[in-house]
Amino acid sequence: MEHYSDDSIPYTNSAITVDDTCEPLIWVEYRGPYKYAKIKAATTTGDITLTADDTDGATTNFNAYLPGEVVTANTNAAINLSDAAWSTWGEVVDEINEYNCDGWYAWLDSALREDLTEASAGALVAIARNTAVTCWRKPVALYHDTTALMNDDANEDYMYTLGLTNKKYANDSNEGRVIELSSYSFQCTGTKAATHTWIQVWDCDDVAKTETKIYQIAAGATTVAKQEGEDDWGNKPITSGIGNRLVIRETNDATLSVPSIVARWRSVPVVPRGTATLNGTSVM
Repeated sequence: MEHYSDDSIPYTNSAITVDDTCEPLIWVEYRGPYKYAKIKAATTTGDITLTADDTDGATTNFNAYLPGEVVTANTNAAINLSDAAWSTWGEVVDEINEYNCDGWYAWLDSALREDLTEASAGALVAIARNTAVTCWRKPVALYHDTTALMNDDANEDYMYTLGLTNKKYANDSNEGRVIELSSYSFQCTGTKAATHTWIQVWDCDDVAKTETKIYQIAAGATTVAKQEGEDDWGNKPITSGIGNRLVIRETNDATLSVPSIVARWRSVPVVPRGTATLNGTSVM
């Protein structure tokens, strides 16, 4: 199998200027039997509550269970981000999907599975806090609170991150496609530690639950206006594995001033060479 780059497939420009509603870490969507569903993040902790019913969507119908707990009604209704069982975004997504018989689905966007969630040491989620947001067949994003850390590595505490993925709804899939990153631009101001400031690209397989850092370059210690593209990468794009998403991130040991990331990318189908056509063109 090989991917086929058709010039008719347009590139997309994705951009973030970092604030509390910049790039989604994860998405949550309800596709169950009830007419109304809502998600809420607690004001101070970010703990996640999922509710659904046929009247106003305020009835708890999702219960989070710690390892070893007996599954009974109304046990730990909220996903407690300070608990070790849900201390990473990978664990939170797994928890929601484990009980998707209730109709709840979650998937990662710009978060890595190991990124921290807990309010005192991680990425406290930022949505309309303590206000329930409708998510019945309408994906709701959980964002990074940029006043909080995303990692417990002393050299890479603060991360600014952009996800490149086809998956925008619960029934979407990256299957049979690759993500091609043609170029990126990262800009910010402020003094940083040169040895701790990196621009990275991660290849994320959400089926196998594996993530691989496939590119890294030092970003420098002072004001940064870093751009790279295919000319810098051997005249070819940075490409994900089949069915995977890419995550671009800048890591640093301190907060930065007005950081932004822009990426030019596209999603390309994978076809058997010699056995298929794409847009009427043979790919033999």
